[in-house]
Amino acid sequence: MSMQNLNRNGFTIIELVLVIVVLSIIAAVAMPRMFNFKRDAKIATLNGLYGTLKSSISIAHGACLVDSSCNPNLAFQTFEIDGRSIEMVYGYPASTASGIASLIDVNNFSIEYINSPPLHFAIFHFGPPLVNCGVAYSQSNINSLNSDKVILVIDDC
Repeated sequence: MSMQNLNRNGFTIIELVLVIVVLSIIAAVAMPRMFNFKRDAKIATLNGLYGTLKSSISIAHGACLVDSSCNPNLAFQTFEIDGRSIEMVYGYPASTASGIASLIDVNNFSIEYINSPPLHFAIFHFGPPLVNCGVAYSQSNINSLNSDKVILVIDDC
C-alpha cells in the first residue's frame, strides 16, 4: 500500500495541539477583558470596608454613650476603647489617624484626610487620591449628628 492510496480520516495530533494552543492564547487575552475581576475585587473589598466602618462607628458611638467618661456633647475628646486612645467628636470617631483610622486595620488602603472646616473627611482608597473609588467617612459636627457618615463610591474602580 503506497502513501498515495491512504484515505485521511481526521486530523493529526499536531494539528489538534496547534488549534488548542491558539485557542488558549486567545482565551488568555480575551478573558481579563471580558471579566473585570480586578474591578470586582476592589468593589468587594470596599464593600467590606464600608461595613467595617459602619460597625466600628456604631460600636464607638455606643461605647461613648454608655461610658460616663465620654461626653457625646463635647466637640473634641479622647476616649479609650479596647486599650486604644480614640479621638472623638460629638461622640463619634474623628476623621483623623487617631480617630477612625485607629479603630480598624487599614494597612491595605491609602488614606487622605481633608480637614478644611466645615468639612472633615477621611477617604480610604487603593490608588491615587480623590479618584471615585473608595470609602469616605465624614466627621460629625454640631449640625450633622444624625447624618449618614460613611459613603461608598465605586464609579471609577
